This record gives sequence, C-alpha cells and structure tokens, in this order.
Amino acid sequence: MVSVRFLLKDILFYPDDVLRKVSSPVESHEFGSPMKKFIEELYSSMDKANGIGLAAPQVGVLKNVLVYKTVGEKEEVNDYLINPKITYTEGNTLVEEGCLSLPGVFAKVPRSVKITIEAQDFEGKPFTKTTECFSSIVIQHETDHLVGKLFVDKLSLMKRKMLLTKYNRNSRRN
Repeated sequence: MVSVRFLLKDILFYPDDVLRKVSSPVESHEFGSPMKKFIEELYSSMDKANGIGLAAPQVGVLKNVLVYKTVGEKEEVNDYLINPKITYTEGNTLVEEGCLSLPGVFAKVPRSVKITIEAQDFEGKPFTKTTECFSSIVIQHETDHLVGKLFVDKLSLMKRKMLLTKYNRNSRRN
C-alpha cells in the first residue's frame, strides 16, 4: 500500500502563486485514514483563523478538498467535500465576501442561491448534496479556490484593481 501524507502549510496569502493554480482530483489511493487526518487538519486551520471555509490550495495542497461550516439545528457544524463538482445552480444573489487568503478585503460578488454538488467522502464514496443560502455561498467560494480563482475575480477590473492596490499597500505596512 502506498503511504500518503498531505503536508499542510500555514494559510497562504495573495499574491502567492499557489492560489492561482488548478488543483488535482483526489486519487483512489489517497482516500481513507490519511484523507480523514488531512480533513481534520483543515478544520483546525480554518478554526484557528476564525474562518467559515478553507480549500486545500489555501494551505499549499493542490488537491480538490474543501472544508466549511454549516448551520446545524443548534450550532455550527464542520463539513467537507472531496472532488466537488457543482452540477446545478438556481437563483442569483449579491453577497459580501471576504477570504482568509485576502485578509481585510471585502466586496459584494454574485453567487447562486441554491446548488447541487456531486462529491466524495473521505473513503471515496460518491454522494450528491443540495444546499442553499449560507452553505451554498461558502461552497461556491471554496470551489473557486480549487480552480485558481479568488472572489475578487468576480469583480469589475476597476473594482478589483482598487481593492488589490489597497490590500497590497496595507500588507506592506504590516
């Protein structure tokens, strides 16, 4: 059996090149306990950063894996998707987003209200899930990371340049 280990880095910040790369699908030999451990590490990184979602590329791992918080009956619950593919969208909304890889940058971007996703669990078993509102928006944001996109890419060129110039100026001061 091949030993698989995913090496987690700290959360990467724009303009790190890794954030613009397309991730690879998780292969059959990468499922199982190494994947479960990796997902737990992603949850930990997300929680330490007070995030509501985190994609593997944001910690330097170019694999199609994301974690996010969803609202349970009484509290927030951690959830994950491996090799997610959005197969259906419905409705449109403008929502203000931020990103752990672009701290301090917020902007309203268009998202679908309801989505259906095909994905796999940590053992490789496929499933389909339909979600809407908060979870839908977080999943769309995180799946963008898997294809090298950031939420600011959804803005007009002028608005994007303005926000990134401000971000670059502020990040040089810190």
